[in-house]
Amino acid sequence: MLTIEQREIVKSTLSHPAFAFTNSNGEPFYTDDRLEILYSALEIMLSKIDTLHLDKPIPERIETIIAEGVPEMPCQFSSYYSSGIDENTKVFPDDRLPGRTAYGLLCTDDGSNCIGFAETCCLLLNLRGYQATPIISKLLKGNQTACHYVTGVVDNNGNVRIIDPERKRSCSEPEKQWSLTAYQANIRYTIPDEDFCREKIGPNGLGPSFIEFTSREGKSFVCPMDYIRSNYPQILDENGRIDLRSGSITPEIQIVLEEAIATSVAPVYEQSLAMNMQQVAVRRSA
Repeated sequence: MLTIEQREIVKSTLSHPAFAFTNSNGEPFYTDDRLEILYSALEIMLSKIDTLHLDKPIPERIETIIAEGVPEMPCQFSSYYSSGIDENTKVFPDDRLPGRTAYGLLCTDDGSNCIGFAETCCLLLNLRGYQATPIISKLLKGNQTACHYVTGVVDNNGNVRIIDPERKRSCSEPEKQWSLTAYQANIRYTIPDEDFCREKIGPNGLGPSFIEFTSREGKSFVCPMDYIRSNYPQILDENGRIDLRSGSITPEIQIVLEEAIATSVAPVYEQSLAMNMQQVAVRRSA
């Protein structure tokens, strides 16, 4: 069983506004009963972290375990949860809310979308002593404007890195065989601020359009490729790009990509983490 301290970490993690979903009656998704079920699932996942992929640092280990799934919890991705909004009320049917949570990913057979993956990563990383927080990104697909949730965490070397088991699984598909780090260096990131969190249901289930949201006055995004173009243009090809294929990423390029991600995403990470800390303080004082 999770200890009292561990249960408090779970509740603190779930207090981030990006993870706050309510049903059609305005009631929080996480009831006491659902929390108890989630605690049991997290206990199983923690045991996997202590026994699987021990050659990897814990953040990468957690990413790999969720990407691969385990017999008890296959960690399925489901796009079903990104559809079905009631355009009149801008509210999803209550039966689709689990797919936006770690509960949906770990405790149901249906799985979840990227929000559930990010919530699960944040929970497990925080339970293992890290400081993890959700970050919003935009995938590379030109016609994909939906926001994609990822997890930001500071690793053992003090560098911010992005954890994204759902995209890790996608990049490793036989027809791609892409470097996850190269992919992450190519995409854009923004903070799930108060405005974003108020709109996070949105017409696609993940929040407002990334492009529309970051074009608003006072909003912005960061992209590690901007850092690379300014500091390491020599690693780019004749088209100013980086080949995403894993086989083209040398150890030297890997170091540059990790540096670009850590430097570029650090401010977004810090802001998202501060939002969580603020909500934790409010909850504890209530």
